[in-house]
Amino acid sequence: MLLFLILLIPCALVFYCLERRDSRIVPVMFIGLMCATAYSLIRLIFFYSHRVIPDSFFLNFIYYYLRLSLIPNLVIYSLYCLLTKGSMEFKVNSFFPLMGVFYAIFIPYNVVAFTDSIYSGYDLFLKPALYLAMLVEFTICLKKFFAIKEGKISGNKTVCITLIALYSIFPAVIDSLYAMYKFFYLSLPLCILYIVFPFITVAGKAKLLFNSAAE
Repeated sequence: MLLFLILLIPCALVFYCLERRDSRIVPVMFIGLMCATAYSLIRLIFFYSHRVIPDSFFLNFIYYYLRLSLIPNLVIYSLYCLLTKGSMEFKVNSFFPLMGVFYAIFIPYNVVAFTDSIYSGYDLFLKPALYLAMLVEFTICLKKFFAIKEGKISGNKTVCITLIALYSIFPAVIDSLYAMYKFFYLSLPLCILYIVFPFITVAGKAKLLFNSAAE
């Protein structure tokens, strides 16, 4: 039952490593592992596992958004960029291996440690897929943002920022609704669109690269 939850993001990381074939990302992944271990330990020691769910969407949203989206991505990635050497291009390419390893540990830990009773289909299948889609879209938008900034491609940086904002918010919205009502089926079509969109983009880019190589 837990296999999909545990293996989804690691499988995406394996695919990414095979596609990149860059040994420099191994230390980056190790940093992600250390950050996930430290962050999970802090939550285990200082926060009560079985939280009382308030009857307020806003309070639940802030709780999930800060702890599962904003703080991990903003703080960890910002510190990584500030404290490590290397080109900005490499730091941008480091986002997915860094945060992918982090979420590969943190999401299963979060589900196992903070589930009061039996695991639901949302916890086991939809939640890891939502956060993987978030990471993939962040990666795409970060690369495009800096490519536009450096004049390598044309485009609108505001669109990239808007997509990052939307993709950071949506999982917390669904987490909050599920925590309060234990019912996510009405939002399932929107969740599927949210999950599929980044992978369509990735597949489109892969097809373009394949066609270019064939020519």
